[in-house]
Amino acid sequence: MGKIEKPKHLCRDCAKAYDFHCKNVKGEFFMCRCPHQPHSMLMNHEGCSDNFKPRR
Repeated sequence: MGKIEKPKHLCRDCAKAYDFHCKNVKGEFFMCRCPHQPHSMLMNHEGCSDNFKPRR
C-alpha cells in the first residue's frame, strides 16, 4: 500500500485565515474564517491553492 500524502496547504498555515473559534477538548482552536469562503472552515482542511498565502 502507498503512503497517504499530507495536504500541501492547510487553512491553519494561511495568512488570510482569521477569527479562530470553536475549541476542541484539548483547548485548541479548530475552526477559522476565510475571506474566500462563505462559511467557517476546518483549520486542518486542505486550503485553496489559488488564494493561499503562507504565514511568516
